[in-house]
Amino acid sequence: MKEKIDKNDTEVEAALGVKQGDFLNDNEASRLKAEFMSLMSHELRTPLNSIIGFTDLLIANGSDRSPKNQEYLEIVLSSARHLMSLIDKVVDISKLELGQSEVVSEEVEVSALIQASLGELAQLAEENAIKLVFNNVGQEIWCLGDRTRIKQVLVNLVSNAIKYNRPSGRVDVDVFQGEQTQITVSDTGLGIPEDKQSLIFEPFRRLSSYSTNIEGTGVGLTISKMFVEAMGGQIGVESDLGRGSKFWFNLCRLESFPQSNSTSTLALSETENKTPPSSNSLVLYIEDNAVNRLVMTEFFDEISGVELLLADNAHDGIALVKKNKPALILMDINLPGISGLKALQIIRGIDELKTIPIAAVSAQAMKHDIEEAMQLGMDDYLTKPVEFAKIRATVAKFVFDNRTNYHL
Repeated sequence: MKEKIDKNDTEVEAALGVKQGDFLNDNEASRLKAEFMSLMSHELRTPLNSIIGFTDLLIANGSDRSPKNQEYLEIVLSSARHLMSLIDKVVDISKLELGQSEVVSEEVEVSALIQASLGELAQLAEENAIKLVFNNVGQEIWCLGDRTRIKQVLVNLVSNAIKYNRPSGRVDVDVFQGEQTQITVSDTGLGIPEDKQSLIFEPFRRLSSYSTNIEGTGVGLTISKMFVEAMGGQIGVESDLGRGSKFWFNLCRLESFPQSNSTSTLALSETENKTPPSSNSLVLYIEDNAVNRLVMTEFFDEISGVELLLADNAHDGIALVKKNKPALILMDINLPGISGLKALQIIRGIDELKTIPIAAVSAQAMKHDIEEAMQLGMDDYLTKPVEFAKIRATVAKFVFDNRTNYHL
């Protein structure tokens, strides 16, 4: 099977290396689709970085602004984050369809993962006057799956159960051990008509077409289904119209419990490898986009005790590193001339500079981009759009002693 490139878009053609009228085989088409999604993700994240960054700052400094204008800014920020969420989910779907989304098989203690996920959703439940209940507290239940993907599925199901519930409703999460490990999320909402239940796992099918005031992308259940199936499980729904719904997914049961908690081991490893805090107060930001430099400058104006240096290309940035030996380097990846990854290797190759923490700040957000950068020696990787809280946390991690000198 071949696909024909018939879009007359010279920028895309140049970026992907194809021309109008080209015929591609399946492998070439898949490669180009993946590259196109990576390109579009990067191009959309770049303007969103300035939209979210400046709006975040305006909201934080809103003491002299009318309540109505403050509310408008919060709507802008919420909408920008919603758009970012949609971009991430569309990229996830594309990667899953192309078989490029990595799903690992590991030993996962489900109960602890559920409690952590419900903790993250507590504020959403409170805002919607929904009671969250986990009925297996204190029980260790293990399965085989991808911890990150299980949590992503769980958070999506529980957040849906909260948003599509009735006022003062309830969401129950349960875990059952049979031939497989089954996790269920039950709500007291309006339910789903029987003729719609087979459609809700399709892309852009909202849970309730009549609930247009509920924010959502319409792809969360599609992604959840793809992740569960990629882990060898099944997902489904049972619903009683007018009384509520129960979503469930099954994963491979772990027959014997592991002897040690891998999560604790990971946390210990990360603590041992953490770069010690610096007494230096200089931070260098290497970024060719002028608007992004301005956003970062405004961020650092709000952080006391830190001086920000700027460079618009890696060549000048490396010269500033040699001259000033900053406590932290923040660096874009897609730089003109010398790329961020090449600059990283150059800095790591200089003895007196090789221990300086370097964090990528990039719109290249695909997993393979992040893994490549970390393998080459990045200490951290922040994907655009970057919000003020993330920058403060990064400064706390690498520049200040988080326990005594710096308070977020």
